[in-house]
Amino acid sequence: MEVYASLSEYYRLRGQWRASLESVADLVKQRSKTGSISPLINQAFTVDAYVHIGQKDQAFATLRSIETQIKSNTLIRAIVQLSYAQLYITLEQPDEAEPLIAPAEKIIKGYGLGQAVQNFLTI
Repeated sequence: MEVYASLSEYYRLRGQWRASLESVADLVKQRSKTGSISPLINQAFTVDAYVHIGQKDQAFATLRSIETQIKSNTLIRAIVQLSYAQLYITLEQPDEAEPLIAPAEKIIKGYGLGQAVQNFLTI
């Protein structure tokens, strides 16, 4: 199943946004059979691809859908907030992104994942 995540990243690096989204969709289908939450994280990390293919509304809809599925998982909620921030940055709306970053970063650093935040925001 990790092959889907690798394919998604490969397509993103090549600017092939639709193919990237298709790979994530395949990953979500495969992982949903096992009840794993990680496909939701993969979806959250790749929503900016929707902006690149002209589907901004789908990007926001995807994040809202993820929010309804994760319930009270604090770490995943923080990741979703960073995904919203990344989405706003992609849309060149840094004023919308800025207030989302610090609270999410604090939670993620509490889990010992501070470098992951920096890597994500510099993509």
